[in-house]
Amino acid sequence: MKAQHIVLFVIAGIIGFVIAFYVSFTGMDSGWLMPISLAIGVGIPLFLLIRLLFINKPVHRAGKGEEATARSGAPPAGAAALFVYRDQFVGRLVGTDLTVDDKPVGQLRGKTFYRFDLPAGEHAVKSSMAGKATGGLTVTLKVGERVYVREAFEMGMIKNTLTLSIAAATEGAKAVGKCRLLQTAALAALA
Repeated sequence: MKAQHIVLFVIAGIIGFVIAFYVSFTGMDSGWLMPISLAIGVGIPLFLLIRLLFINKPVHRAGKGEEATARSGAPPAGAAALFVYRDQFVGRLVGTDLTVDDKPVGQLRGKTFYRFDLPAGEHAVKSSMAGKATGGLTVTLKVGERVYVREAFEMGMIKNTLTLSIAAATEGAKAVGKCRLLQTAALAALA
């Protein structure tokens, strides 16, 4: 556990104890177990929430017009369209750091997608979460092609898992149709 996580956990625990003792002083006390139960019941979820806020980076959603164009627009001449999406509701708020050809492009969250217009050839797509769970694959693009890469995020008790896989064109287009487009400053650098 990193030092910053320990500090966050201690802060969350203190807040939990303060709430617990407030509750016990207002007459809802049921012995010594109440403050400890409340501290744990409030402190741990509060720690997880604070941690979530610190590992996520800001994302910028595109406007409706840009979103519609990204979904239906053809790739530019001599290029292919690469869509990377996460259509899951589970872990929706957890951001995963996305890189394309070793260039950071932003964070992907649940029900969001990126579109990249890239030259034909092989491209490396990688995703990671707080440096721990990672997933990646190499995609070969052909001129004029639309390729969909699905990120699957599975939350576990001890370990989270990220996997990237190429989705069928119809499945990918349908999933992207239900997701929101995210903007990235690195688009120009990828082309």
